[in-house]
Amino acid sequence: MTTPVTREDAKDERRSGGSLPVVIAVLALALLVTGLVWRGEEEPPTASGAGDGLVLPDARSADTLEIPTIRLAAPIDAIEIDPAGVLTPPSDVKRVGWWQRSADPGAGEGQTVITGHTVHTGGGVMNRVKELERGDEVYVHDDGAVHAYEVTAIQTLSKEQVSRRAPALFGQDRPDGRLVLVTCEDWVDGEYQSNVVVFARPLGSSTDEDVAA
Repeated sequence: MTTPVTREDAKDERRSGGSLPVVIAVLALALLVTGLVWRGEEEPPTASGAGDGLVLPDARSADTLEIPTIRLAAPIDAIEIDPAGVLTPPSDVKRVGWWQRSADPGAGEGQTVITGHTVHTGGGVMNRVKELERGDEVYVHDDGAVHAYEVTAIQTLSKEQVSRRAPALFGQDRPDGRLVLVTCEDWVDGEYQSNVVVFARPLGSSTDEDVAA
Protein backbone atom coordinates (compact mmCIF):
# COMPACT_ATOMS: atom_id res chain seq x y z
CA MET A 1 0.00 0.00 0.00
CA THR A 2 1.29 3.45 -0.88
CA THR A 3 2.25 5.58 2.09
CA PRO A 4 -0.17 8.53 2.39
CA VAL A 5 1.30 11.86 1.32
CA THR A 6 1.52 14.35 4.15
CA ARG A 7 -0.11 17.77 3.81
CA GLU A 8 3.29 19.50 4.08
CA ASP A 9 4.77 17.33 1.33
CA ALA A 10 1.77 18.15 -0.82
CA LYS A 11 2.15 21.90 -0.27
CA ASP A 12 5.79 21.74 -1.38
CA GLU A 13 4.88 19.76 -4.47
CA ARG A 14 1.99 22.09 -5.35
CA ARG A 15 4.32 25.11 -5.38
CA SER A 16 6.23 23.55 -8.29
CA GLY A 17 3.08 22.36 -10.14
CA GLY A 18 2.21 22.97 -13.78
CA SER A 19 -0.59 24.88 -15.47
CA LEU A 20 -3.64 24.81 -13.20
CA PRO A 21 -6.24 25.25 -15.98
CA VAL A 22 -4.85 22.17 -17.72
CA VAL A 23 -4.84 20.24 -14.45
CA ILE A 24 -8.46 21.23 -13.78
CA ALA A 25 -9.48 19.94 -17.19
CA VAL A 26 -7.72 16.65 -16.50
CA LEU A 27 -9.37 16.47 -13.08
CA ALA A 28 -12.82 16.82 -14.63
CA LEU A 29 -12.01 14.07 -17.11
CA ALA A 30 -10.71 11.82 -14.34
CA LEU A 31 -13.82 12.31 -12.23
CA LEU A 32 -16.36 11.70 -14.94
CA VAL A 33 -14.65 8.95 -16.92
CA THR A 34 -13.35 6.79 -14.09
CA GLY A 35 -15.81 7.48 -11.31
CA LEU A 36 -12.94 8.89 -9.21
CA VAL A 37 -10.93 5.71 -9.49
CA TRP A 38 -12.90 2.63 -10.55
CA ARG A 39 -12.72 1.76 -14.23
CA GLY A 40 -15.85 0.29 -15.74
CA GLU A 41 -14.60 -3.28 -15.95
CA GLU A 42 -13.37 -3.37 -12.36
CA GLU A 43 -15.27 -4.17 -9.19
CA PRO A 44 -14.71 -1.78 -6.26
CA PRO A 45 -13.84 -3.27 -2.87
CA THR A 46 -16.41 -3.58 -0.14
CA ALA A 47 -15.91 -2.46 3.43
CA SER A 48 -18.93 -3.22 5.56
CA GLY A 49 -19.58 -0.46 8.06
CA ALA A 50 -16.96 1.95 6.73
CA GLY A 51 -18.00 5.50 7.44
CA ASP A 52 -21.05 4.46 9.52
CA GLY A 53 -19.72 5.64 12.87
CA LEU A 54 -18.71 9.10 13.98
CA VAL A 55 -15.46 8.28 15.76
CA LEU A 56 -12.64 10.74 15.23
CA PRO A 57 -9.01 9.57 15.32
CA ASP A 58 -7.42 9.53 18.77
CA ALA A 59 -5.25 12.49 17.83
CA ARG A 60 -7.82 15.21 17.16
CA SER A 61 -5.14 17.35 15.57
CA ALA A 62 -4.98 14.84 12.71
CA ASP A 63 -6.35 15.94 9.34
CA THR A 64 -9.96 14.77 9.43
CA LEU A 65 -13.22 15.39 7.59
CA GLU A 66 -16.20 15.38 9.95
CA ILE A 67 -19.89 15.57 8.95
CA PRO A 68 -22.08 14.88 12.00
CA THR A 69 -25.46 14.66 10.24
CA ILE A 70 -24.38 11.65 8.17
CA ARG A 71 -22.04 10.25 10.84
CA LEU A 72 -18.94 10.65 8.68
CA ALA A 73 -15.51 10.99 10.24
CA ALA A 74 -12.60 10.19 7.96
CA PRO A 75 -8.85 10.85 7.92
CA ILE A 76 -7.67 13.04 5.04
CA ASP A 77 -4.74 12.17 2.76
CA ALA A 78 -3.24 14.40 0.08
CA ILE A 79 -3.95 13.09 -3.43
CA GLU A 80 -3.00 14.06 -6.97
CA ILE A 81 -3.87 13.15 -10.54
CA ASP A 82 -1.63 10.29 -11.65
CA PRO A 83 0.12 10.01 -15.05
CA ALA A 84 -2.88 8.09 -16.40
CA GLY A 85 -5.11 11.08 -15.65
CA VAL A 86 -6.91 9.50 -12.68
CA LEU A 87 -7.58 11.32 -9.43
CA THR A 88 -7.34 8.38 -7.08
CA PRO A 89 -8.78 8.66 -3.56
CA PRO A 90 -6.97 6.72 -0.82
CA SER A 91 -7.19 2.96 -1.36
CA ASP A 92 -8.71 2.61 2.10
CA VAL A 93 -12.42 3.36 1.55
CA LYS A 94 -12.62 4.74 5.10
CA ARG A 95 -10.34 7.67 4.16
CA VAL A 96 -10.87 10.71 1.94
CA GLY A 97 -8.48 12.64 -0.26
CA TRP A 98 -7.71 16.35 -0.45
CA TRP A 99 -6.68 17.37 -3.98
CA GLN A 100 -3.32 18.92 -3.25
CA ARG A 101 -3.57 21.55 -5.99
CA SER A 102 -6.70 22.97 -4.40
CA ALA A 103 -6.86 25.47 -1.56
CA ASP A 104 -5.88 24.50 1.97
CA PRO A 105 -8.79 24.08 4.40
CA GLY A 106 -9.64 27.44 5.93
CA ALA A 107 -8.05 29.41 3.10
CA GLY A 108 -9.65 32.79 2.42
CA GLU A 109 -9.82 32.19 -1.32
CA GLY A 110 -9.89 29.37 -3.84
CA GLN A 111 -11.72 26.08 -3.29
CA THR A 112 -10.81 23.14 -1.07
CA VAL A 113 -11.61 19.96 -3.02
CA ILE A 114 -12.05 16.70 -1.08
CA THR A 115 -13.07 13.40 -2.66
CA GLY A 116 -13.85 9.93 -1.37
CA HIS A 117 -15.24 6.58 -2.38
CA THR A 118 -18.82 5.63 -2.88
CA VAL A 119 -19.02 1.83 -3.08
CA HIS A 120 -22.15 0.59 -4.83
CA THR A 121 -22.29 -2.52 -2.62
CA GLY A 122 -22.10 -0.39 0.53
CA GLY A 123 -19.47 0.76 2.99
CA GLY A 124 -17.83 3.62 1.09
CA VAL A 125 -16.94 6.60 3.27
CA MET A 126 -19.00 8.95 1.08
CA ASN A 127 -21.98 6.68 0.42
CA ARG A 128 -24.25 9.00 2.39
CA VAL A 129 -22.98 12.35 1.10
CA LYS A 130 -25.97 12.61 -1.24
CA GLU A 131 -28.19 12.73 1.89
CA LEU A 132 -26.77 16.07 2.98
CA GLU A 133 -29.09 19.07 3.11
CA ARG A 134 -28.59 22.80 2.97
CA GLY A 135 -27.55 24.12 6.36
CA ASP A 136 -25.74 20.95 7.45
CA GLU A 137 -22.34 21.67 8.94
CA VAL A 138 -19.03 20.18 7.82
CA TYR A 139 -15.79 20.36 9.78
CA VAL A 140 -12.25 19.96 8.51
CA HIS A 141 -9.70 19.29 11.26
CA ASP A 142 -6.35 20.47 9.93
CA ASP A 143 -3.14 20.56 11.94
CA GLY A 144 -4.81 21.55 15.21
CA ALA A 145 -7.34 23.92 13.65
CA VAL A 146 -11.01 23.25 12.98
CA HIS A 147 -12.53 24.89 9.90
CA ALA A 148 -16.34 24.96 9.88
CA TYR A 149 -18.48 25.08 6.74
CA GLU A 150 -22.20 25.19 6.00
CA VAL A 151 -23.65 23.22 3.08
CA THR A 152 -25.20 25.54 0.51
CA ALA A 153 -25.97 23.17 -2.36
CA ILE A 154 -25.94 19.48 -3.30
CA GLN A 155 -25.95 18.59 -6.99
CA THR A 156 -25.84 15.39 -8.98
CA LEU A 157 -24.13 16.16 -12.27
CA SER A 158 -23.82 14.10 -15.42
CA LYS A 159 -20.49 13.48 -17.13
CA GLU A 160 -21.20 16.23 -19.63
CA GLN A 161 -22.14 18.71 -16.90
CA VAL A 162 -18.97 18.01 -14.91
CA SER A 163 -16.84 18.49 -18.00
CA ARG A 164 -18.57 21.71 -19.01
CA ARG A 165 -18.49 23.22 -15.52
CA ALA A 166 -15.00 22.06 -14.47
CA PRO A 167 -13.50 25.57 -14.08
CA ALA A 168 -16.35 26.66 -11.80
CA LEU A 169 -16.41 23.38 -9.88
CA PHE A 170 -12.67 23.06 -9.24
CA GLY A 171 -11.09 26.39 -10.21
CA GLN A 172 -9.05 28.34 -7.69
CA ASP A 173 -10.07 31.89 -8.56
CA ARG A 174 -12.97 32.16 -6.10
CA PRO A 175 -12.64 34.82 -3.37
CA ASP A 176 -14.44 32.97 -0.59
CA GLY A 177 -12.56 29.75 0.24
CA ARG A 178 -15.43 27.39 -0.61
CA LEU A 179 -15.34 23.68 0.28
CA VAL A 180 -16.23 21.19 -2.47
CA LEU A 181 -16.94 17.53 -1.72
CA VAL A 182 -17.05 15.11 -4.65
CA THR A 183 -18.04 11.47 -4.92
CA CYS A 184 -19.65 9.12 -7.43
CA GLU A 185 -23.28 8.24 -8.09
CA ASP A 186 -25.49 6.19 -10.43
CA TRP A 187 -23.72 2.82 -10.72
CA VAL A 188 -25.05 1.29 -13.95
CA ASP A 189 -23.65 -1.71 -15.82
CA GLY A 190 -20.32 -1.68 -14.03
CA GLU A 191 -19.53 2.03 -13.96
CA TYR A 192 -20.58 5.28 -12.35
CA GLN A 193 -22.58 7.62 -14.54
CA SER A 194 -22.36 10.86 -12.57
CA ASN A 195 -20.91 12.72 -9.59
CA VAL A 196 -22.46 14.11 -6.43
CA VAL A 197 -20.95 17.52 -5.74
CA VAL A 198 -21.51 19.32 -2.43
CA PHE A 199 -20.70 22.99 -1.93
CA ALA A 200 -20.20 24.56 1.49
CA ARG A 201 -19.40 28.10 2.57
CA PRO A 202 -16.85 28.86 5.30
CA LEU A 203 -18.20 29.74 8.76
CA GLY A 204 -14.89 30.38 10.48
CA SER A 205 -12.06 28.59 12.20
CA SER A 206 -11.12 27.64 15.74
CA THR A 207 -8.70 25.25 17.42
CA ASP A 208 -9.28 21.67 18.52
CA GLU A 209 -8.72 22.83 22.11
CA ASP A 210 -11.51 25.38 21.78
CA VAL A 211 -13.89 22.73 20.44
CA ALA A 212 -13.06 20.28 23.23
CA ALA A 213 -13.51 22.91 25.98
